[in-house]
Amino acid sequence: MKQRPLHRYELYGLRVCSELPLPAPRARGGAPCDLTFRLGPREAGPPPLGDGDEAEVLAHLELWGRPAYTLTANGAGYQFVFHRSGRFLIDAGLRTVEARPFDGVRPGMAGLLLVNGVIAALLALRGEWVLHAGAVAAGGRALVFVGGIGMGKSTLTAACCALGGRLLTDDLLRLRPAGPGSWRCFPGTGRLRLREGARPLAAAFPAAPKRITPDNRLELTLPGIDPGRPLPELGAVVIPRTSTECTDFRLTRLPLSRAVTRLMQGLKMQGMARSRDLQARLDFAARLAAEVPVFEAEIPWGLEQLQENAAQLARELGFPLNPKEKTP
Repeated sequence: MKQRPLHRYELYGLRVCSELPLPAPRARGGAPCDLTFRLGPREAGPPPLGDGDEAEVLAHLELWGRPAYTLTANGAGYQFVFHRSGRFLIDAGLRTVEARPFDGVRPGMAGLLLVNGVIAALLALRGEWVLHAGAVAAGGRALVFVGGIGMGKSTLTAACCALGGRLLTDDLLRLRPAGPGSWRCFPGTGRLRLREGARPLAAAFPAAPKRITPDNRLELTLPGIDPGRPLPELGAVVIPRTSTECTDFRLTRLPLSRAVTRLMQGLKMQGMARSRDLQARLDFAARLAAEVPVFEAEIPWGLEQLQENAAQLARELGFPLNPKEKTP
C-alpha cells in the first residue's frame, strides 16, 4: 500500500506521526516519532465477537447493552475494535497503528478515536497510568475532573478555563510519578468537546476556533500550557456528581477506600480482563488515592450557576483561577 505523507503532532507527551489529520497540536522540530498512525482500507464492519480462537481478550466493554470496544492480542500484535466505528491494528512493539474505518462512518471519526481511545489502550499496554479525565492548570498545579461518560468532566473543565485556568486535557489524562507523593500531568489535544447541553459555555470563548466533531460535539480549540515550562503537578482530583435534587454546591474529601473505588471507575480503559492488569490498576488507584486528595463535588443540575460553583470549587481547593485573565 502506498504510504501517505505524515503529519506530526505533540500529544500526551508523545511525538505522533500520522497519515490521518488529527485534532491535536502540531509538533515543532523533526524529532523521531514515538507513535506512527497509518490509514488502511475501509472495511464493511466489525468482525464477529469471538472471531479468532487464538486471540486473547484483554479488554471488552459494553455500553447500554451493546458492545462498545474489544481489545485482543495474538502473536502478531493487538487489535482494538470499536464495534460501531472501526478496527485498529497495533504492532507488537506498540509503536505503529493501522486504522481501518468501517463503511459509512463519518470522515474524521478514526482520528478522533485514535487520540481519545487508541492512545489510551497503547499507554495502558505500556504500563502507563491513564485517567478518564478533563483537567486545567493554574499556578503550576493541575485540577483534575475524573468520571465516566456524561458526568460533567468537560463542562467543569470549560467553566474553569472561562475563569482563567489553562486547558490541560479533555477526556484523557496521562500521569507519571515524579517522586514521593508527586505526579506530573501531560497536556492533551488542546481541544475541549462539549455535549449539546453544555454548548452555551462556548460563549465564554468568542475568539476560540470552533467546529462540530464527527461525534456531534462542539469542539473548542483553546490555548494550553506553555510548552517551555515544567509539567503541572497533580494537585487534586474531583469526581463531579450533578443532581436535580442537590440545591447547594458541596465538596467532600473521600476516605481512602472510597477514593480507590471511584478512581478505579475513572480509569480510561475499562473492561480489562486479565487479573494482572486488574491488580496493576488497583495498585495504581491505591497509590494515587494515598498521595493526592480525592474529592466528590455535588453540583446542582444546570448551567445557570456553573461558573459560580466552579469558582467556589477552585477557591476551596486553593487553585488561583483569575476571572480577569480569561483564556481567549
